Amino acid sequence: MNRTLIALTAAFALHNTTAHAVVFTNNTAIGVGNTNYDGQEITVSSCTLMVDGPHAFTSLLVINGGVVTHSPASRRRLQF
Repeated sequence: MNRTLIALTAAFALHNTTAHAVVFTNNTAIGVGNTNYDGQEITVSSCTLMVDGPHAFTSLLVINGGVVTHSPASRRRLQF
């Protein structure tokens, strides 16, 4: 009984910590301060996704002619 309960608890915890997939099908911009998509699986399909600033996506898949780009950098030196 205890082993079954432990196994079910572990499976539930793993299921709840997996990344959520986000599929973009319309042109979208993710700004520097927008962390809504960080830690998620990103799919870009038949549209353009503009990503500015550092972001930590779990994965990035570009399909069906999708495009990932960023805004032009300024002339000042960028620091990372």
